[in-house]
Amino acid sequence: MLSFPQAVALTVAVEATALFILLRNRYPARRIVLVAAGASLATLPFVWFFFPALGLPYAYQIAFSEIFAFAAEAAIYVFTFPGIGIRNAASCSLLCNAISFSLGLLL
Repeated sequence: MLSFPQAVALTVAVEATALFILLRNRYPARRIVLVAAGASLATLPFVWFFFPALGLPYAYQIAFSEIFAFAAEAAIYVFTFPGIGIRNAASCSLLCNAISFSLGLLL
């Protein structure tokens, strides 16, 4: 199992890379990487500490935390990438989170 610092590093690296690939033709690289890192840093503590502290069964913890991360990061994208639109922000968030979650399961 990954430690929290390892999970942060993995999540930021994976999601920033994925978001860069998705948005590289629309926004500056630095902005994409900073927004991706900020979004991950804003949501990962909730995923790791808040949702498990609720005492819910593991499947519910995962479901609620991943839905939260998806929605919060999509909202961050809407507010930080001018003209991205809700659908594109949601698609980007879904893909980035699916990749990092899947990779985390593999590790």
